[in-house]
Amino acid sequence: MLKLTIEEFERKVIEDLRGEKEFLEFLKENKGLELIEKREVKIPVEKNGNNYFLEDMVPEFLEEISHYIPVNKDQEKELLGNIDEEESRDALLKGYLREIGALSFSYLKAGIDYMDLIQEGTIAMIEGVEEYRESYGDFKEYIKAILVREYILYIYEKLEEEKYEYLSYLNHKKHENEHVEEIEEIEEVDLDENEEEIKKEEKLEPKKIEEKIKEVENMNIFKIPNKLTEEEIDVLKLYYGFIGDKRESVFEIENDLGMENGAGEEIFLRALNRVSTVGGRVFKI
Repeated sequence: MLKLTIEEFERKVIEDLRGEKEFLEFLKENKGLELIEKREVKIPVEKNGNNYFLEDMVPEFLEEISHYIPVNKDQEKELLGNIDEEESRDALLKGYLREIGALSFSYLKAGIDYMDLIQEGTIAMIEGVEEYRESYGDFKEYIKAILVREYILYIYEKLEEEKYEYLSYLNHKKHENEHVEEIEEIEEVDLDENEEEIKKEEKLEPKKIEEKIKEVENMNIFKIPNKLTEEEIDVLKLYYGFIGDKRESVFEIENDLGMENGAGEEIFLRALNRVSTVGGRVFKI
């Protein structure tokens, strides 16, 4: 049985498992794959400054799926045995929606919308149910691997799109500066003292552009900050019943996590606000 940390698996997805064929072959070769929720490098949390607005749909969605009952192992086995029936596939999907909702918290990064992750995860789940074979190992671990891969590829593609936009702009500015320098070499102009100072400042611009180009080229998904802290994720999961046997009140969450009286509600409201934000960019230069 192959055991990988989430971080190791994410890197493998980007390096080797972007293609569907390669991914399914990997699952066959590593039946019983287990993903361990451990990270060697802590992901930064986003600071204020992104241009977000709020989406009212998120709290309603979280409230709705909190009432869905996850399928147990016996139910899962029975449903998989009747996977050709639409009713069985729908029951599996509904039983895993809380899993999709919970895992999406961990991949909610700057410039990424929560409901987009839910949509990507739901589509991946539907396709994954149809593709599943016993040779891929435990169904729950299989679905988890599918969801993590889907989220990583979605974020990766969004990042690459923004990098392309930034590089196009910066290279255009670089070309403009080179063109201006060519003209200045041809023209002989007497500059007074103030104009000389302006010219010196302008000469710094190409260097700054090169620095920005390098910054963009070195950007990767592991540098994109999360919207939520680990504590905020735990609070949301407990409040909506995504972990444990039942939903917990804010008071119960404060006791479980050793918080001061009143801190739980503040953290919950802040987390709900962050998970409801949409828009913004994956990174800024």
